[in-house]
Amino acid sequence: MRPLLFPLVVAFATGLLASFCVGAPKVEQLEVGPKPGNPPNYIISRNGLTLASLVMKGTRSVVVVNGTEGPVFDEFIPMGGSSFNSPDSVLFSPDGKSQAYAVRVGDNYSVVRDGKELFRGPLANRPFQGTTGQLRMSPGGKHVYFMDMVSPAPSQNAWRLVVNGKPGPLSSNNNSFSISFSPDDSRWVYTAAKFGGARDERLMVVDGKEVTNPGQITRFTADNKLVTVSPDPQGTWTLNIEGKTAVKGVAQPEKIWFSSVGSRFAAAVRKAPEKIALVIDGKEVAAADGARNVTEVVFSPDGRRYLAVCQTAAANFVITDGKKGPEYRTVTWPTFTHDSSRALYVVGSGSKSFVITEGQESAGFEGIGGQYVKLALPKTGKRFAYTTYNGMNTEHTLVVDATPIPMNKRAPMGDSLVFSENGTRYALVATATGRSDISALIIDGEEVPGMLPHRMMWGTSDQLNHMGYFVLSPDGQHVANVGTRGAERGLFVNGKLVSSTGSTFFRPAFTPDSKHLIWVALIPDKTVRDYGVFVDGRLAVELPSPPNDGIGSRWEMTADGVYQFLTVAGNVIKRYRVTAPDDTSIATLLAEAENAKAKLAADAVAAKKKADADALAAKENADADAAAAAAKRKADTDAAVAKRKADADAKTKARLDALEARKKAATDAAAAKAAKR
Repeated sequence: MRPLLFPLVVAFATGLLASFCVGAPKVEQLEVGPKPGNPPNYIISRNGLTLASLVMKGTRSVVVVNGTEGPVFDEFIPMGGSSFNSPDSVLFSPDGKSQAYAVRVGDNYSVVRDGKELFRGPLANRPFQGTTGQLRMSPGGKHVYFMDMVSPAPSQNAWRLVVNGKPGPLSSNNNSFSISFSPDDSRWVYTAAKFGGARDERLMVVDGKEVTNPGQITRFTADNKLVTVSPDPQGTWTLNIEGKTAVKGVAQPEKIWFSSVGSRFAAAVRKAPEKIALVIDGKEVAAADGARNVTEVVFSPDGRRYLAVCQTAAANFVITDGKKGPEYRTVTWPTFTHDSSRALYVVGSGSKSFVITEGQESAGFEGIGGQYVKLALPKTGKRFAYTTYNGMNTEHTLVVDATPIPMNKRAPMGDSLVFSENGTRYALVATATGRSDISALIIDGEEVPGMLPHRMMWGTSDQLNHMGYFVLSPDGQHVANVGTRGAERGLFVNGKLVSSTGSTFFRPAFTPDSKHLIWVALIPDKTVRDYGVFVDGRLAVELPSPPNDGIGSRWEMTADGVYQFLTVAGNVIKRYRVTAPDDTSIATLLAEAENAKAKLAADAVAAKKKADADALAAKENADADAAAAAAKRKADTDAAVAKRKADADAKTKARLDALEARKKAATDAAAAKAAKR
């Protein structure tokens, strides 16, 4: 089946699809498998790039890897469990691009790599049983190996290690294979009990070829040179590099240390029952005289320097580049800054702990460091930092590059202290002394005023060492966090609110060039709780399922700046790849946030002006209405008074008229009476 790749370029504006919008984020989607069954029938690579699913094909089965079918088989052979999705049943390379698994085909077993059969053997050989012979992949993903059983004679079994489909020499023991790979994954070596040899005779295979004079313990130096360690008659061990003796008399095989670059090595060599010599690159170090043990040797990142922790009968001391330091009760955390310029370690003396920096002791503290990490170091440069406490865990100090910074009644939370990758910025979250709730975000030693941090969501298996409260851009120029500040609530970048869709944000990530920020959050103005992927504040794609389900917990920001993740979409699982456009950036995000804030402020001012004008007009109208009402009341009162006066005058006139009439009538009556006389 051919891969089903559906590249989409989409953008959203005010909730509407704008497929041809200039500057739209690029969104690609690839169907990688069917919707999970119950129990789940899929396995995902650790980086979340690749999904392998078990699919029925008629009465038989196939493994589908990112939409591409592999060979048809009768039965899947799980590793380390009883089902398809058992751990390591499908092996993935670190980049997820290579896969390997085992199946049954009739009476045979078959090992499949990248969709093609790598090896086939009789099922009766019963490989992959128990904890031995398991199908495995080298750390870099270049090699696939497993153990196969053969019967060279009746009632006689032997085993062989199959590497990249090629069987090696026979061994008499089914659990004696010990394989190592070089740092660049180009070479490999293994030892095993030799078939038909003496009881303790061993064989060694280097890069696919059997060699003589094998060692019992094998590995490689940082520059891919073969290392073998063999016991000697004195009860100690001999170290060989590329077949040449490097040092004899090593006390124990684990008392050999290698630099992370080149071929430098250190070894603890036994000189007497209670005397150990420190050997660096084959030469004894005089500063270790009197040591009874060497517990640890750490080389600097550039391989030029070293720290060796040694023990006497009653104390510990450190040798730094051949120079012996003072003795202490305890010595822990020997390390170097990334540029190798500063040697650091933590010591205990009396009841106090100290950090030693290039031989200089810090002030003494009751405790140093977080829960698991004592010293915080960036990936570049010479900076370092740590936290301390005194006074029964009530007085806390942040120490950055040996400079103490009081935390003012704040207590650092766990191992939250981290640097940006380039070491220019650092941040941590803190609690009020004596409390456990996160209440402060501290950046470069200063508490962000009024900021109450909230945890960001990272999925079930992805937790950051600063516990998901903030993200620093690789260049240290930007800090993203979710929190509440006064009436503001949402995602902040450099202290500016850039998204106020609530407090639930998932997997914010800066691109490696620090130019873009991508995150998952609720889509605003939706009638249902739909989530989307936002690129510099622009909605790139709506998620077909919640981002915190089992599939959706797999996500990654790639080295080339692609934000990719898996999620269930209908009846299939899809992988999405989101790329930021060229015309957006964190700068545009912040500018748009500032413009939006300014617009909100302007709208608020305009709204207030309009409200004030409306209130004034309403008052004027109310005053006019009141005046009109008062005038009407006066007119009504005047009319009532006039009416009462008129009524009274009319009554008075009527009485007078009646009196006159009666008088006239009386006069007339008197006159009439007189006339009759």
